[in-house]
Amino acid sequence: MSVVERYRALEPRLRDKPIHVVPHGLDEGLLAALVRHRTPVGADVSASEGPLKIMVLGQPPEKGGAILAAACGRIAKFAQIWLLGTGESGDAFRFLPGVTVVAHYDSGELGNLLREVGPTWACSCRRCPNPSAIPSANCGLPASL
Repeated sequence: MSVVERYRALEPRLRDKPIHVVPHGLDEGLLAALVRHRTPVGADVSASEGPLKIMVLGQPPEKGGAILAAACGRIAKFAQIWLLGTGESGDAFRFLPGVTVVAHYDSGELGNLLREVGPTWACSCRRCPNPSAIPSANCGLPASL
């Protein structure tokens, strides 16, 4: 399902409205590389090299951010957490152990950030996910939207 189809399914009043999609800036080569190097769903990740890397794209809303902040201490025992594009709401996470915050990035930088992070799993705290979270599912990452 495309981003446009998802939003139109969630909000029927958008069915006849024009929607402009801003590209996420990820090239096909990067998406293919991420698919080749991902951990298969159901695989034993305890034997994988290094900790899990959890990537959260976009600004968490107040409630979702509070839930994530409360969970970070427990999650950081077995995973590295990368919060990308948090804006000012990322300040609340900046000094938590095991959490890396990238408050702002240009859309053209997303590919380099994905290469750097090498995420194992991607998620969004938003009830209606930011379209920038969708590329994680497109590149084969287990995702929770």
